[in-house]
Amino acid sequence: EVFLAVVAGAPAGLVAVNSCQSIHADSRHGRIMTIVVRRTMKRQGVGRALMRHALIHLRRLGCRKIELTSRVYRGGAHRFYRAMGFKATSVRFSRTLRG
Repeated sequence: EVFLAVVAGAPAGLVAVNSCQSIHADSRHGRIMTIVVRRTMKRQGVGRALMRHALIHLRRLGCRKIELTSRVYRGGAHRFYRAMGFKATSVRFSRTLRG
């Protein structure tokens, strides 16, 4: 699901979320797929409002744990996520498949 923030009639940001039943737990698992705020709207509360909305929505779906991932070089985003109560709990590995 995607939620759009609109300020003064213009898109200001969006957050996309997903949830699924955990295999190893009795609750659903939520994931924030992306959160984006228009450059001119940063540091005006748009990101916090989007994140709060996403967390409320995922809680209503029965999610007890929410995760997100972020590129290692995005220090500003990491500070924001920590301020929103998230903790770094794992290392993510990825690879590209060819052909």
